[in-house]
Amino acid sequence: MQNWTCALIKPVSSSCNLRCRYCFYFDEASCRTRKNYGKMSTETLAITLNEITKNAKNGSTILFQGGEPLLAGASFYKFYNDLKDNILASRKGFNISSSIQTSLYTLDDDLIKEFKRGNFLIGVSLDGPCDLHNKNRLTPKLTGSFDKVFANIKKLQEQNIPINILCVVTKDNAYPKRLWDFYKENGFTHLQFIKALPPLKDGNDLISDDDFAKFFLEIFDLWFSDLIKGRYISVRLIDDIFSILTNRGCSSCDLHGKCTVQNVIEADGSVYPCDFYALDEWYMGNIHDGFDKLNQDIIKKFEEKPVILDECKTCNLFNICKNGCRRYRNDKGLSALCPLFKLLFKERLNEIKTVLSMISK
Repeated sequence: MQNWTCALIKPVSSSCNLRCRYCFYFDEASCRTRKNYGKMSTETLAITLNEITKNAKNGSTILFQGGEPLLAGASFYKFYNDLKDNILASRKGFNISSSIQTSLYTLDDDLIKEFKRGNFLIGVSLDGPCDLHNKNRLTPKLTGSFDKVFANIKKLQEQNIPINILCVVTKDNAYPKRLWDFYKENGFTHLQFIKALPPLKDGNDLISDDDFAKFFLEIFDLWFSDLIKGRYISVRLIDDIFSILTNRGCSSCDLHGKCTVQNVIEADGSVYPCDFYALDEWYMGNIHDGFDKLNQDIIKKFEEKPVILDECKTCNLFNICKNGCRRYRNDKGLSALCPLFKLLFKERLNEIKTVLSMISK
């Protein structure tokens, strides 16, 4: 029995009410034999939650994602909360952490009620102020989504529901100071900046690795400036770097050096190892048959330790980056974050040492 288990549930598969220009979910779905699995039934949800939690000793993490998971509706999350409450009532000391990653384009009072009741953490995709956000995060009519999203964020804030901001960085919104000031002015204290993924098939990179490195270096400077003034804002990658440097590990799977199965559950119960690899060739089985029936050969292949490149063997930063997520590696097999780590530790080593000194006190 594992101490902690996790599942990434896709309650409406690849269905979405936005048409973001860089959406990797849409790109991934287009590469599958079956592009959309419809809406998850309450039976499949119940089986999923029972299968995930029964293999855990201390607790489980459940993340709902998309497409757009809010399209499942409030009754779906009410059913989930009822299931969760029943499990927690029967297992003393057990914990279930619930979160959702959403565009937040559609939100109603019943959904807010269930998120508050279930102590959900809400991850909101917000690519900066209106003009920057609306460059890529569009409705099916190709109009901007910012106004509705931002109004819904305010509703969550009024209910003191915790929010984490996810910013997908492209060349269209790579303006660090504008992004930082906007997030700070609106009280967002937990941020994640990720480089937009290039398409699985032929397509242009939406921001180069070098440009993303320069972007993130400025984010680090803004973060550091606030930190030494006594204002801490969580930036996930920065948090992970210092967590690794202080021997506390990190929460991000992309800095672990090898892939681990994340248990992505599609709407029909199909199980895949990772949301980046919800593809036909990585199909592991169906949750209705139980975890013990999953294809162990696929799991073993997915979790295979990667070959360390010669360049990585001689790099003094390898123990920090471990060549990153393989979905983010370029044609040479190097992580998209390689230029970022090299630039950061070359240009900001004194600042990094200052932070480490602050942590040790």
